[in-house]
Amino acid sequence: MLIELVPVRQLAVRLTGAAWRFEAENAEKIDAHWQKLTAGNPHLWNGRVMKLASFEIDGGVFRGSMVEASYAAFLAWRDWNYPDPHIRNLFGSAVIRARGGELVFGKMAGHTSTAGQVYPPGGNLDPDDLREDGEVDVAGSIVRELGEETGLDAGEALTHSTFALFDGPRISISRLFEFPYSAADIVARIDEHNAREERPELEEAIVLAKPSDADGLTMPPFARALADRLLAK
Repeated sequence: MLIELVPVRQLAVRLTGAAWRFEAENAEKIDAHWQKLTAGNPHLWNGRVMKLASFEIDGGVFRGSMVEASYAAFLAWRDWNYPDPHIRNLFGSAVIRARGGELVFGKMAGHTSTAGQVYPPGGNLDPDDLREDGEVDVAGSIVRELGEETGLDAGEALTHSTFALFDGPRISISRLFEFPYSAADIVARIDEHNAREERPELEEAIVLAKPSDADGLTMPPFARALADRLLAK
């Protein structure tokens, strides 16, 4: 699958008042699916999330409109192979680069809905990312997820560049954080953060020094594309 990577200089994403028809039309099936998921993983929580209903990107400006939905509806849509083609999963990714050029991804913990998968810290956009003017703070979400999952402070990074990765129904708004620390130091910081958490989101930090280091790991396509492109010599 070809993953398109587009530089982004500005984000203009807003929440609309529209309901997600897929959720309303499949309410009973979604509830049954959720009951099945939580029977196997009682740590899942059916909060509110936001999904992308329309977008355009022009001159480095990413504009989009989002609808609010339940996490249960999102998981059903994902697990049923994205039956509503008009919706996309827009999310932020904090791409950590160490002083030596290595990337540090995270392996998701067993209590999460993506257990065992390896990708940059990030997560669903939710109402906490909504500003009073209706704009969705995607960049703020990336910084927040970086801190929550790894304990790293985005303010300590030396450079920040942003790009969108288009991976079928997924669109990752990825921000590259280049830290002045070695990969070993970053892993140690993440390990210390996890030790303080009652239920850390990451099982472990994964260091990638070259594209082949991703071989054999369970990675969504966008994450593998990031590793291949950012680690290419």
